[in-house]
Amino acid sequence: MMYKPDTEKLQALAKQIEQAQGKSPEAVKADSGKPIAASGVGFEFLGAILGGTLTGWLIDRSFDTGPWGLVAMIFVGFAGGMYRVWKAMESQT
Repeated sequence: MMYKPDTEKLQALAKQIEQAQGKSPEAVKADSGKPIAASGVGFEFLGAILGGTLTGWLIDRSFDTGPWGLVAMIFVGFAGGMYRVWKAMESQT
Protein backbone atom coordinates (compact mmCIF):
# COMPACT_ATOMS: atom_id res chain seq x y z
CA MET A 1 0.00 0.00 0.00
CA MET A 2 1.43 3.33 -1.01
CA TYR A 3 1.19 6.48 1.07
CA LYS A 4 -0.82 9.31 -0.49
CA PRO A 5 -0.49 12.70 1.18
CA ASP A 6 -3.62 14.74 1.81
CA THR A 7 -2.96 17.59 -0.61
CA GLU A 8 -5.76 19.82 0.73
CA LYS A 9 -4.33 19.78 4.24
CA LEU A 10 -0.82 20.37 2.93
CA GLN A 11 -1.99 23.34 0.86
CA ALA A 12 -3.85 24.82 3.83
CA LEU A 13 -0.74 24.41 5.98
CA ALA A 14 1.42 26.05 3.31
CA LYS A 15 -1.02 28.98 3.20
CA GLN A 16 -0.85 29.39 6.98
CA ILE A 17 2.95 29.34 6.86
CA GLU A 18 2.99 32.00 4.15
CA GLN A 19 0.63 34.18 6.16
CA ALA A 20 2.69 33.74 9.31
CA GLN A 21 5.91 34.67 7.53
CA GLY A 22 4.44 38.02 6.62
CA LYS A 23 3.54 38.84 10.25
CA SER A 24 5.73 40.06 13.06
CA PRO A 25 6.75 37.49 15.71
CA GLU A 26 4.47 39.20 18.26
CA ALA A 27 1.46 38.88 15.95
CA VAL A 28 2.16 35.20 15.32
CA LYS A 29 2.48 34.59 19.07
CA ALA A 30 -0.79 36.41 19.72
CA ASP A 31 -2.57 34.29 17.10
CA SER A 32 -1.34 31.00 18.54
CA GLY A 33 -3.93 30.82 21.32
CA LYS A 34 -3.86 31.44 25.03
CA PRO A 35 -0.46 31.16 26.69
CA ILE A 36 -0.12 28.61 29.45
CA ALA A 37 0.44 30.16 32.85
CA ALA A 38 3.29 27.84 33.75
CA SER A 39 3.87 29.33 37.18
CA GLY A 40 0.19 28.99 38.07
CA VAL A 41 0.11 25.36 36.99
CA GLY A 42 3.33 24.73 38.90
CA PHE A 43 1.89 26.25 42.07
CA GLU A 44 -1.25 24.12 41.72
CA PHE A 45 0.89 21.01 41.30
CA LEU A 46 3.06 21.86 44.30
CA GLY A 47 0.01 22.83 46.36
CA ALA A 48 -1.67 19.50 45.70
CA ILE A 49 1.44 17.61 46.83
CA LEU A 50 1.90 19.77 49.92
CA GLY A 51 -1.79 19.49 50.76
CA GLY A 52 -1.62 15.71 50.48
CA THR A 53 1.53 15.66 52.62
CA LEU A 54 -0.08 17.77 55.34
CA THR A 55 -3.23 15.66 55.29
CA GLY A 56 -1.20 12.46 55.53
CA TRP A 57 0.82 13.83 58.43
CA LEU A 58 -2.39 14.78 60.25
CA ILE A 59 -3.86 11.33 59.63
CA ASP A 60 -0.71 9.67 60.98
CA ARG A 61 -0.68 11.93 64.01
CA SER A 62 -4.39 11.42 64.77
CA PHE A 63 -4.62 7.67 64.21
CA ASP A 64 -1.01 6.63 64.98
CA THR A 65 -0.66 4.85 61.63
CA GLY A 66 3.05 5.43 61.19
CA PRO A 67 4.32 6.70 57.89
CA TRP A 68 1.60 4.98 55.82
CA GLY A 69 -0.93 7.79 55.85
CA LEU A 70 1.77 10.25 54.85
CA VAL A 71 3.07 8.03 52.04
CA ALA A 72 -0.42 7.32 50.72
CA MET A 73 -1.48 10.95 50.78
CA ILE A 74 1.72 12.09 49.04
CA PHE A 75 0.77 9.79 46.17
CA VAL A 76 -2.81 11.06 46.23
CA GLY A 77 -1.53 14.66 46.16
CA PHE A 78 0.82 13.83 43.28
CA ALA A 79 -2.04 12.24 41.33
CA GLY A 80 -4.25 15.26 42.01
CA GLY A 81 -1.49 17.62 40.90
CA MET A 82 -0.92 15.68 37.70
CA TYR A 83 -4.67 15.77 37.03
CA ARG A 84 -4.68 19.57 37.39
CA VAL A 85 -1.68 19.90 35.04
CA TRP A 86 -3.40 17.62 32.52
CA LYS A 87 -6.60 19.67 32.67
CA ALA A 88 -4.65 22.92 32.23
CA MET A 89 -2.86 21.52 29.19
CA GLU A 90 -6.10 20.14 27.77
CA SER A 91 -7.80 23.53 28.02
CA GLN A 92 -5.01 25.07 25.92
CA THR A 93 -5.74 22.94 22.87
